[in-house]
Amino acid sequence: MKETGVIRRIDELGRIVIPKEIRKRLRVGPGDMLDIYTSNKEIILSKYTVVEELNEHLEHLIEALKKDKVDFIVASSSEVICSTLEEIRPHEELSVSFLDLFLKSGKVELSKDNKVEIVLGTNLKKYIYGKKLHHLGDLFAVIIILSDNPLMRAEFEALNVIEKYLINYVSKIN
Repeated sequence: MKETGVIRRIDELGRIVIPKEIRKRLRVGPGDMLDIYTSNKEIILSKYTVVEELNEHLEHLIEALKKDKVDFIVASSSEVICSTLEEIRPHEELSVSFLDLFLKSGKVELSKDNKVEIVLGTNLKKYIYGKKLHHLGDLFAVIIILSDNPLMRAEFEALNVIEKYLINYVSKIN
Protein backbone atom coordinates (compact mmCIF):
# COMPACT_ATOMS: atom_id res chain seq x y z
CA MET A 1 0.00 0.00 0.00
CA LYS A 2 1.34 3.45 -0.93
CA GLU A 3 1.92 6.00 1.78
CA THR A 4 0.90 9.55 0.91
CA GLY A 5 2.26 11.32 3.95
CA VAL A 6 -0.99 13.30 4.18
CA ILE A 7 -2.64 13.68 7.57
CA ARG A 8 -6.21 14.96 7.90
CA ARG A 9 -8.31 15.76 10.94
CA ILE A 10 -11.80 14.31 11.30
CA ASP A 11 -14.37 17.06 11.91
CA GLU A 12 -17.22 16.92 14.46
CA LEU A 13 -19.50 15.22 11.91
CA GLY A 14 -16.97 12.47 11.19
CA ARG A 15 -15.91 13.85 7.79
CA ILE A 16 -12.46 14.09 6.27
CA VAL A 17 -11.29 15.80 3.09
CA ILE A 18 -9.58 13.59 0.53
CA PRO A 19 -6.70 15.62 -0.93
CA LYS A 20 -7.13 16.80 -4.52
CA GLU A 21 -4.03 14.91 -5.73
CA ILE A 22 -5.46 11.60 -4.46
CA ARG A 23 -8.94 12.30 -5.91
CA LYS A 24 -7.37 13.13 -9.27
CA ARG A 25 -5.13 10.04 -9.30
CA LEU A 26 -8.06 7.76 -8.38
CA ARG A 27 -10.49 9.63 -10.67
CA VAL A 28 -12.91 10.27 -7.81
CA GLY A 29 -15.11 13.33 -8.00
CA PRO A 30 -18.29 14.88 -6.64
CA GLY A 31 -21.17 12.41 -6.72
CA ASP A 32 -18.94 9.32 -7.04
CA MET A 33 -19.69 6.54 -4.62
CA LEU A 34 -16.99 5.00 -2.43
CA ASP A 35 -16.86 1.50 -1.02
CA ILE A 36 -15.71 1.76 2.61
CA TYR A 37 -14.33 -1.22 4.49
CA THR A 38 -11.80 -1.94 7.20
CA SER A 39 -8.76 -4.17 7.46
CA ASN A 40 -6.99 -4.48 10.81
CA LYS A 41 -6.52 -0.85 11.88
CA GLU A 42 -7.12 0.63 8.43
CA ILE A 43 -10.09 2.28 6.78
CA ILE A 44 -9.98 1.54 3.06
CA LEU A 45 -11.83 3.61 0.48
CA SER A 46 -12.21 2.39 -3.08
CA LYS A 47 -14.23 3.76 -5.96
CA TYR A 48 -17.53 1.89 -6.16
CA THR A 49 -18.83 0.80 -9.52
CA VAL A 50 -22.08 -1.05 -10.07
CA VAL A 51 -20.67 -3.29 -12.81
CA GLU A 52 -18.03 -4.67 -10.47
CA GLU A 53 -20.79 -6.62 -8.71
CA LEU A 54 -21.38 -8.44 -12.00
CA ASN A 55 -17.78 -9.65 -12.32
CA GLU A 56 -18.45 -13.39 -12.17
CA HIS A 57 -21.58 -13.22 -14.36
CA LEU A 58 -19.82 -11.04 -16.94
CA GLU A 59 -16.86 -13.44 -17.09
CA HIS A 60 -19.21 -16.31 -17.96
CA LEU A 61 -21.08 -14.17 -20.49
CA ILE A 62 -18.01 -12.96 -22.37
CA GLU A 63 -16.45 -16.43 -22.33
CA ALA A 64 -19.66 -17.80 -23.90
CA LEU A 65 -19.62 -15.09 -26.58
CA LYS A 66 -15.88 -15.40 -27.29
CA LYS A 67 -14.82 -16.95 -30.58
CA ASP A 68 -11.44 -17.91 -32.03
CA LYS A 69 -9.27 -14.82 -32.39
CA VAL A 70 -11.96 -12.54 -30.88
CA ASP A 71 -11.58 -11.17 -27.35
CA PHE A 72 -13.68 -8.97 -25.09
CA ILE A 73 -12.79 -6.49 -22.36
CA VAL A 74 -15.42 -5.02 -20.02
CA ALA A 75 -14.28 -2.20 -17.78
CA SER A 76 -15.72 0.35 -15.41
CA SER A 77 -14.69 3.97 -15.84
CA SER A 78 -11.36 3.26 -14.16
CA GLU A 79 -10.46 -0.44 -14.16
CA VAL A 80 -10.94 -3.74 -15.97
CA ILE A 81 -13.91 -5.76 -14.68
CA CYS A 82 -13.32 -8.83 -16.83
CA SER A 83 -11.42 -9.82 -19.94
CA THR A 84 -10.90 -12.84 -22.15
CA LEU A 85 -7.27 -11.79 -22.73
CA GLU A 86 -4.63 -13.45 -20.54
CA GLU A 87 -2.56 -10.24 -20.43
CA ILE A 88 -5.42 -8.05 -19.21
CA ARG A 89 -6.85 -9.22 -15.91
CA PRO A 90 -9.55 -7.85 -13.59
CA HIS A 91 -8.61 -4.81 -11.52
CA GLU A 92 -5.98 -3.61 -14.00
CA GLU A 93 -6.12 0.17 -13.87
CA LEU A 94 -7.18 1.90 -17.08
CA SER A 95 -5.10 4.87 -18.14
CA VAL A 96 -6.89 8.12 -18.96
CA SER A 97 -5.49 7.93 -22.50
CA PHE A 98 -7.10 4.49 -22.92
CA LEU A 99 -10.54 5.78 -21.98
CA ASP A 100 -10.13 8.85 -24.20
CA LEU A 101 -8.79 7.04 -27.24
CA PHE A 102 -9.98 3.45 -27.34
CA LEU A 103 -12.42 4.12 -30.19
CA LYS A 104 -9.67 5.58 -32.42
CA SER A 105 -6.98 3.73 -34.37
CA GLY A 106 -4.41 2.21 -32.12
CA LYS A 107 -3.14 -0.91 -30.47
CA VAL A 108 -4.10 -2.21 -27.06
CA GLU A 109 -1.17 -3.23 -24.91
CA LEU A 110 0.00 -3.25 -21.32
CA SER A 111 2.48 -0.56 -20.35
CA LYS A 112 5.54 -1.31 -18.23
CA ASP A 113 3.59 -0.63 -15.05
CA ASN A 114 0.77 -3.02 -16.16
CA LYS A 115 -1.68 -0.29 -17.11
CA VAL A 116 -3.85 -0.94 -20.13
CA GLU A 117 -3.04 1.62 -22.81
CA ILE A 118 -3.61 2.34 -26.45
CA VAL A 119 -0.59 3.25 -28.53
CA LEU A 120 -1.49 5.46 -31.47
CA GLY A 121 0.35 5.66 -34.76
CA THR A 122 1.23 1.96 -34.89
CA ASN A 123 0.07 -0.72 -37.27
CA LEU A 124 -2.99 -2.43 -35.92
CA LYS A 125 -2.30 -5.99 -34.90
CA LYS A 126 -5.97 -6.38 -33.98
CA TYR A 127 -9.18 -4.77 -35.12
CA ILE A 128 -10.71 -2.88 -32.24
CA TYR A 129 -14.22 -1.63 -31.59
CA GLY A 130 -15.82 -0.48 -28.40
CA LYS A 131 -18.75 1.21 -26.77
CA LYS A 132 -18.92 3.57 -23.85
CA LEU A 133 -22.03 3.06 -21.72
CA HIS A 134 -23.55 5.98 -19.82
CA HIS A 135 -26.20 6.07 -17.13
CA LEU A 136 -27.61 9.35 -15.82
CA GLY A 137 -24.87 11.16 -17.73
CA ASP A 138 -21.97 9.25 -16.17
CA LEU A 139 -19.70 6.74 -17.88
CA PHE A 140 -20.22 3.45 -16.06
CA ALA A 141 -18.75 0.86 -18.44
CA VAL A 142 -16.62 0.35 -21.51
CA ILE A 143 -17.02 -2.75 -23.71
CA ILE A 144 -14.27 -3.53 -26.20
CA ILE A 145 -13.97 -6.20 -28.89
CA LEU A 146 -10.52 -7.13 -30.21
CA SER A 147 -10.22 -9.33 -33.27
CA ASP A 148 -7.46 -10.64 -35.53
CA ASN A 149 -9.90 -10.39 -38.45
CA PRO A 150 -12.32 -7.66 -39.56
CA LEU A 151 -15.33 -7.64 -37.27
CA MET A 152 -18.42 -9.44 -38.49
CA ARG A 153 -22.11 -9.01 -37.66
CA ALA A 154 -21.88 -11.75 -34.99
CA GLU A 155 -19.25 -9.78 -33.03
CA PHE A 156 -21.40 -6.63 -33.09
CA GLU A 157 -24.40 -8.67 -31.96
CA ALA A 158 -22.32 -10.07 -29.08
CA LEU A 159 -21.36 -6.52 -28.11
CA ASN A 160 -25.05 -5.55 -28.13
CA VAL A 161 -25.91 -8.51 -25.85
CA ILE A 162 -23.28 -7.39 -23.31
CA GLU A 163 -24.49 -3.79 -23.60
CA LYS A 164 -28.15 -4.71 -23.00
CA TYR A 165 -27.19 -6.91 -20.06
CA LEU A 166 -25.25 -4.09 -18.38
CA ILE A 167 -27.86 -1.42 -19.09
CA ASN A 168 -30.69 -3.61 -17.76
CA TYR A 169 -28.71 -4.39 -14.61
CA VAL A 170 -27.82 -0.75 -13.91
CA SER A 171 -31.34 0.51 -14.58
CA LYS A 172 -32.82 -2.09 -12.15
CA ILE A 173 -30.59 -1.09 -9.25
CA ASN A 174 -31.10 2.67 -9.66
